Amino acid sequence: MPARNPRNDGHLSPRADAVIGVAGWQTRIPQAVLMIAVINADADALRCRLGTHPHPGVFALAFAPWPLATVLKCPPAALPTRGRLSVHDVRVTTRMGRTVRYLVPVFTPC
Repeated sequence: MPARNPRNDGHLSPRADAVIGVAGWQTRIPQAVLMIAVINADADALRCRLGTHPHPGVFALAFAPWPLATVLKCPPAALPTRGRLSVHDVRVTTRMGRTVRYLVPVFTPC
């Protein structure tokens, strides 16, 4: 069962692997949108800070298999910048009639 943040105050809560019970790199984010500062980006991850805390640590948001242009809605040369991190819920129906759901992270500068 995923770990929940009882305070629900915007902190990232580590999730445990359901099979082995060891904390992994996935997190549960209690809000639909987080205000963050993106420090830099490469081909498969954004380096970010939570915008609500004065001295938070840096975390990496891995977004594979999505390309950087899909996730980052500003030119990489504009970094560092503050903005909103959200998730777009994309559903695709296959030729066999099966619906596949993708959660795509998106950073939009303010």
